[in-house]
Amino acid sequence: MHLSESTEAQHQLLYELQQQLGLKELPVQIECFDNSNFQGSFPVSAMVCFKSGLPSKKDYRHFNVKTVTGIDDFATMKEVVYRRYKRVLNEETPLPQLIIIDGEKDSLVLQWKALKR
Repeated sequence: MHLSESTEAQHQLLYELQQQLGLKELPVQIECFDNSNFQGSFPVSAMVCFKSGLPSKKDYRHFNVKTVTGIDDFATMKEVVYRRYKRVLNEETPLPQLIIIDGEKDSLVLQWKALKR
């Protein structure tokens, strides 16, 4: 596959994703979040980033959770999402077109509230 074919394939996949999810914009930048903990304590979170359909490892982020003690995935994700996008807005960098958060429906409602703050 030539580079131009690869780029076209990536664009096509992003277009299909846009259509399937009903997004207003092509999801050129996608950020994905997940939580973890070590042996039932020490909560941490991570964010991976994709730009134009490819991993952008320089934009990956690791978050040491500051305000949550013990295992509380809802609170951990709320803190991390809030911190991430507060910083993005303060630095006036572009927001992603798609944010993917690992969790249940109830968790997504909390994250939506965190984003709206």
